[in-house]
Amino acid sequence: MLEREQVGILFTDARVLYADALEQVDLGKLRNAAEKAWDATLQATNALILARTGQEPQDLEKTDRMIRQLALDAPSLRAFVTGYGSRQGLLLEACVYDGICDPEDDLMADIRDTIDYIQTAETLSQT
Repeated sequence: MLEREQVGILFTDARVLYADALEQVDLGKLRNAAEKAWDATLQATNALILARTGQEPQDLEKTDRMIRQLALDAPSLRAFVTGYGSRQGLLLEACVYDGICDPEDDLMADIRDTIDYIQTAETLSQT
């Protein structure tokens, strides 16, 4: 499969996962919503990495390492990478892994802001 096609597939998947997260919010399942929002974040991040490096990370450790390396190589990505780390801490580690989904307002903001994260990743993948 062509690299550009795979990048598009990853971004499409990120948007589908984001829509799933919003559905979980509507059902009052915040932990499930956080997991879907994190999965959308991860797909968008992997798409950006693939677009910038030609390599798609195969696990979370590689994603973490590769996105940090991108920020070192391209300082314009530092704010994006900081956002990635923040989302990982609140959505994945605190809520999904530890079940601590408070403060709820912060969690809801991160879930809803996932679309902005995806759009930023798409823009950065084209530069």
